[in-house]
Amino acid sequence: MITNQLNKNRIILLWLAIAFFLLVNSPTVVANQTDASAGFQLSDDSTEPVDPEKPEKPIKPVHPPTKGPLSLNYVSDIQFGTHKRSNSTQVFYAQLDKIEYLDASETQKRANFVELTDNRGSNAGWNLTVKQNGQLQNQAGEQLEGAIISFKQITPRSLDGVGKQPTAIPTEPVSLSPNGITNSLILTAQKGTGMGSWSISFGKDEKEGIESILVTIPEKTPKKDGAYSTTLTWTLGDSL
Repeated sequence: MITNQLNKNRIILLWLAIAFFLLVNSPTVVANQTDASAGFQLSDDSTEPVDPEKPEKPIKPVHPPTKGPLSLNYVSDIQFGTHKRSNSTQVFYAQLDKIEYLDASETQKRANFVELTDNRGSNAGWNLTVKQNGQLQNQAGEQLEGAIISFKQITPRSLDGVGKQPTAIPTEPVSLSPNGITNSLILTAQKGTGMGSWSISFGKDEKEGIESILVTIPEKTPKKDGAYSTTLTWTLGDSL
């Protein structure tokens, strides 16, 4: 009985010694709390246009790129060329765009295109529209009455792989109104699509691009020698 009691006392003393050792030798731990934060602001930079088929190659813009988080980087000028007059209905196709690399190393022919960037970070989507600022006319102010400019084979191509491809791609030709008022919708990037940089080509390649932008002139329209021209206003805005 006495032996058992002694053993119990030894065990209790051993545990007390261990507890005292841990208490004396345990490391001191303290904690504190700090803040972490991040902020954003819209960019007011412009984006350098690139070859839609070789995005690693910067090109010279025809017109200065717009600035801001939602920007138009490049828009092709539309050139229908010079043709012989006829009393029949005539259809002329726009010439291919001739792009020039920024390093002046070479030039390339491409389907006419619009290049844009959405760097807003909101994934809100966008609309690309175009307005014809009056009918084609010559220097004397004489118009090609009834002439209609149309775009077809609208082909979006991501230049950086950032965003999902717009899904609302027109399958029918988009014909412009020459009244100088109406905006014609070329392409919509719905919410959650169209982020990053995109080329909107008229024709998926040069072969298709040869017949992707056209002007139709009715047979009864009076025509005179010389150049007829107008301007187009391209607008990139929030998706509706």
